Amino acid sequence: MIGNDTLDIVAASNRNDNSISWMKLEAGKLISLYDRPQLVSKAIDDAYGFCLYQDQQNQQLYAFINGKNGVIEQYELHLEGDKFKQSLVRSMKVSSQPEGMVADDRTDKLYIGEEASTIWIVDAKASAATTMEEMTTARVAENENIVADIEGITIYPTGATGGYLIASSQGNFSYALFELESKTYLGSFALVDGKVDGVEETDGLEVTPVALGPDFPKGALVVQDGFNFEGDSLVAQNFKIISWEKIEEAMGLLPPVQ
Repeated sequence: MIGNDTLDIVAASNRNDNSISWMKLEAGKLISLYDRPQLVSKAIDDAYGFCLYQDQQNQQLYAFINGKNGVIEQYELHLEGDKFKQSLVRSMKVSSQPEGMVADDRTDKLYIGEEASTIWIVDAKASAATTMEEMTTARVAENENIVADIEGITIYPTGATGGYLIASSQGNFSYALFELESKTYLGSFALVDGKVDGVEETDGLEVTPVALGPDFPKGALVVQDGFNFEGDSLVAQNFKIISWEKIEEAMGLLPPVQ
């Protein structure tokens, strides 16, 4: 809810002008909420990773955006009169370059991937402190299965607080899987040649638990493919879609058959 309207919001970081692109989705079309770029502060040197977060207590929508210099800013989207406005509400920093971020609206936690280092957890609420907790099982220096860079991260939710965090381990073309509540590292998987070519050097990814028909009964993982081949020919990058059920089977997440 924004004003008197219920909107489907799509947003992204825009590196062309160091701004946030805010759009609404109507009848299958993206329509900009603004007639001019919504610049982030000059503290961010190069707009990079991005995610949205909705505070379930007050239904307020926020965007988190980070820069290559480690600065992470939180912006609120609201109306001022009849105009949309983004307002900076909080800022924090990691010691090196971040990229992938994801917020868990159920638990009000923000997960931040620091590319060459680790994954951090911080309270996503705008009024909260910016003290960060390290997800130590994701340390590049200690987990030999995670090879820099840590790129896209996403959450497959189950129940009120459970589920899995998936992180792209770009350096070895794989995906690290963590149990969300315990932060336990469960293992890694790769996407190899099959009906189409496999996946290498993933930047962004996203997952949904929503059933998407008979091929995706438990939802799907969508990943960006950095090297896309048709036979022996390297063609434009694209995205690959994987059934979450197949990932559960490969990682041994399914309950044993009785």
